[in-house]
Amino acid sequence: MDILISWSKAQSKTVVFSLHQWLPDVVLGIKPWMSSKDIAKGREWFRELQDERKRVKSAFGLTDIFSLTIVL
Repeated sequence: MDILISWSKAQSKTVVFSLHQWLPDVVLGIKPWMSSKDIAKGREWFRELQDERKRVKSAFGLTDIFSLTIVL
C-alpha cells in the first residue's frame, strides 16, 4: 500500500522522516512517500505532490507534533 506523508514545520518534518523510515519495517507492503525524500532535485515540487496525491489511496499530514490529519 502506498501512503503519502506530509509535514509543514521543522518538528513535524523530523517525525515524518522517522515514520518514513519506520513504517516499512512494521507494516508489510507499505511504501511511504515523503516530498523531501521522494522528489528529485530540480523537479516542480507542487506538481509532484499533486500527482502523488492523485495516485495514492491514503495520506496523512503532520502540521505540528500535536496535529495529525488523515485522509483515506
